Amino acid sequence: PYEQMLDKLWNEGFRNGAELHRQVRAAGFRGSLRVVTEWTTRRRQDLKAAETCVPRKAPAARTVAKMLTTHRHGDTRQQIALLAIITKSTPDIITARDQLDAFQAIVRDRKVEALAPWLAEAAGGPLTSFVTGLRADLAAVDAALREPWSSGQVEGTINKLKLLKRQMYGRANLDLLEARLMSAA
Repeated sequence: PYEQMLDKLWNEGFRNGAELHRQVRAAGFRGSLRVVTEWTTRRRQDLKAAETCVPRKAPAARTVAKMLTTHRHGDTRQQIALLAIITKSTPDIITARDQLDAFQAIVRDRKVEALAPWLAEAAGGPLTSFVTGLRADLAAVDAALREPWSSGQVEGTINKLKLLKRQMYGRANLDLLEARLMSAA
């Protein structure tokens, strides 16, 4: 119950733990000096982290995307502070992240009936161009959600073929490419 008083005193410039303890003790606080000094230590560390963790240059878009999707809670204090700055200054990113989470749940759980409401909701937000692309090929998206099979194996084979072709570029003809492809399979 005395935390609001501590915050008020801290904002007024009282930074000494013993002085803060005396002030809240006069107001009826029955806790020990140690509790108040640990609170002041945490406040100082938070201030220091906020001052030192401000990036000198903007992080790469890929870094921000990774932090917002896979590393949401941050691995280090610097990442946590950077996430706080990003989420506070650009709320559209949080909207995009939430919409992306909803879309991933639709795909993961194959909820065909949830696709149309999601498209309507996401159309006016930061994922508008993604929604436009999905609507342009809605039949394929619908089939991907309804059908149990995918073209993943075919795509993997084509990827392997292209890799071998790039490795052999200018070195041999189709006979060697065919022999390497068959031996790689």
